[in-house]
Amino acid sequence: MKTLTVLLLAMLAPVSFSQTQSVRDLSPSDCPISVKGTVSFSGAQGGRVPASIVAHNRSSKEVLALVATVDMTRPNGEPIPYVLEHEYFFREDHVTGAGADFEIASGHFDVPVVVSEYVRTPDGKKFPGLKYPPPHPPEVKLVFVQFEDGSSWGDEKAGQAMIAERPTVMAYLKKLLSASDESGDVGVTSVLKWEPSEKTSPSLRAIRHVLQQTKDQAGTQFLVDLVRQKIIAAEARQAKLMS
Repeated sequence: MKTLTVLLLAMLAPVSFSQTQSVRDLSPSDCPISVKGTVSFSGAQGGRVPASIVAHNRSSKEVLALVATVDMTRPNGEPIPYVLEHEYFFREDHVTGAGADFEIASGHFDVPVVVSEYVRTPDGKKFPGLKYPPPHPPEVKLVFVQFEDGSSWGDEKAGQAMIAERPTVMAYLKKLLSASDESGDVGVTSVLKWEPSEKTSPSLRAIRHVLQQTKDQAGTQFLVDLVRQKIIAAEARQAKLMS
């Protein structure tokens, strides 16, 4: 028996959709965070879908971490699940403070490239491909939130791994400072060259990427000053968590 082959046509050409939709907030009514924004397939290229989602902190405390799920569909109804994880413990500012509005998605989502809506047999005949339910607007649901005093809302397991990485990230930031003191730009460059595993250290991988971009755009001294600020901010937050 000959197997039907799915045509990956979109791998050869940019995906182009013509709709922009507002985000629906499906978080429980007692959620301390509300969200709004848009996701657009208009002008999408390859696996990149433009998105802008803003969270509003309805609580009286600074947010240290959050996890949210995003349920999107392409115009043909194909589901695109996505998870947003944000760690603010090392931020040098207080962008997530009480009553603040802050971005949890900006720029674009990296999503799987769409496949053709039909399959073709080896002899060239076309048959309908997968059929999906009708498309729906993008939906966001907060799953977990941690606050400055250590209290939390939602499923603590969802943020457990991210929070557990804080000592590792702190050690990395201090290593950068030590490398700068000992060897200057050469030392910092050497530390930044090491790339942690995405599976074992997603938070460390993310902050390393941000720091590398900072060094490339603003220079080593600016990076070192920023790292120092992050360490000070994190130590202050840790002290508050322990009080």
